[in-house]
Amino acid sequence: MTIVQVTQENLGSQDEREDRLEINYLNNNLNLPTNSIDGQDIISGLTQTPKSLPPRYFYDDRGSQLFEKICELPEY
Repeated sequence: MTIVQVTQENLGSQDEREDRLEINYLNNNLNLPTNSIDGQDIISGLTQTPKSLPPRYFYDDRGSQLFEKICELPEY
């Protein structure tokens, strides 16, 4: 992992930053089912063989930290 110190000098002008940044919404009308978070999917995943967790739990800051720790385990 590399950490880069960001300063105003190496950010460029506001226009340059806006030219580099583009957000494309692939499907903003997507209606995904909303499951209640009761933990049943976690229990189900951890009691099966091989064990698994739904990927949605890895998409927040804490989940990313946990994934990094998991990647450091010898059995991973």
